[in-house]
Amino acid sequence: MCIYNSIKQYNFSQADSSLLPTKAKLFVYSIMTKLLPIVSLPVLFSFASFSYECDLTGHLGIPHNSMYLSVKKIEVFVKADGKLLGKTKTDRKGNFKLFFLVNREKEFRFYAIPEKGDTVFLRSMTRFENQEPRMVFYLPAKK
Repeated sequence: MCIYNSIKQYNFSQADSSLLPTKAKLFVYSIMTKLLPIVSLPVLFSFASFSYECDLTGHLGIPHNSMYLSVKKIEVFVKADGKLLGKTKTDRKGNFKLFFLVNREKEFRFYAIPEKGDTVFLRSMTRFENQEPRMVFYLPAKK
């Protein structure tokens, strides 16, 4: 308890100011006021995650010689870096809307799962031209 009281009573601001001459204090102050904004901005922005919501409108088509008969209720989804970003189902005409959050992913892979079938890879992309892209995908034809 004795050490605590002595620290509590000690005035650190007077001790620090008495150790430095006035010109040195002004020099340190001017450097700190100039460097602080330069150093603090990159630190603040390094923690910020630049992300945006992608509102993709699309159409899933079937070629004439396709093994798939209908585009109704086909699940369309997008994955990036091994994570599922978003999924939706097509309407009876093959149209769909897909919402997902874009962060710092390097590649986006689009897939479809027909009602009676396996997962089908549709397309891979590295970037979108805008936040509301319009895309058309086609299911594979018969071999």
